[in-house]
Amino acid sequence: MIVKKIFCNLLVLFIISFNLGCDKPVNEPIKLGINPWPGYEFLYLAQEMGFYEQLDVPVKIIEYGSLSDVRRGYERGNLDAMATTLIELLQVKNNSARDPQIVLVADFSFGGDVIIARDPIKTPSDLKGKRIGADTTSLPIFILARSLELNGLKLADVEVVPLEQSDMERAYIAGNIDAVVTYPPVSVRLQSRDDSSIVFSSKEIPGEIVDVVSVEKSVLDKRPEDIKKIQLAWDKALRFSKDNPKQAHEIMAKREGISPQEFAEALSDLKTVSLAEQEKYYSALRPIIKNVKDVLVETGVLPPQTSADCCLPGKI
Repeated sequence: MIVKKIFCNLLVLFIISFNLGCDKPVNEPIKLGINPWPGYEFLYLAQEMGFYEQLDVPVKIIEYGSLSDVRRGYERGNLDAMATTLIELLQVKNNSARDPQIVLVADFSFGGDVIIARDPIKTPSDLKGKRIGADTTSLPIFILARSLELNGLKLADVEVVPLEQSDMERAYIAGNIDAVVTYPPVSVRLQSRDDSSIVFSSKEIPGEIVDVVSVEKSVLDKRPEDIKKIQLAWDKALRFSKDNPKQAHEIMAKREGISPQEFAEALSDLKTVSLAEQEKYYSALRPIIKNVKDVLVETGVLPPQTSADCCLPGKI
């Protein structure tokens, strides 16, 4: 009896101690996936400058090689949040049971996404019958489809060579493809070649390529204040870069593997969206998502039943 009583008392003490320890739960880091792209670097800059810590929000930046890699990581449940285009967002909704919600409009691409081709190819019309490297499960296939459509061609008029972003540069230099659909930092290196030039860019489809940060709905519901702090950290990073461009560009360019000057030039091909501008751009997303969905259905990336009415919480 005495032993039993002692055991019961110890059990009560353990339960009391456990409950006291749970008064202030310690949140796990929000795992945020990104890949090399100038617009996403501000999320990385926020980490390097300690802005997440300053705002008391635990964030773990997980780096991937491509948009497709980020998407797959999210679909598998390895991420709580991701920085991608709307293309990957729609694919996640179609491919998995996960429920990403847009919490930040990061940037609009106005020339950052490009098709680079080897001479004598100079225009999208010249791509007919050529071998074009593109990630067929991500943004590049959308860029390619739109460029051909605007020039009276279809995907069937070219030979699409499925390639991950990490393989683009090697395949192009080796001569295995005639053109490539890509973005910085790969595009920065390839367009500097004497035998190559940009034949199409997202500047020709303004407003169609949008980069966003999405968070799984369950995480957003449980930790809304932490998500707000991530938004604030993003804004602090934008302001820091504006006030200290040399230091900021050096930090971000190093991760991209390009020079600060090249990074600054790449950054000029997109419009980053501050916290004050979020509502304006967020309200314009619904028709853009529908247009993206329609193109992806037409190219066979998504099935016809895919809904464009998703991923938009009431407000950011």
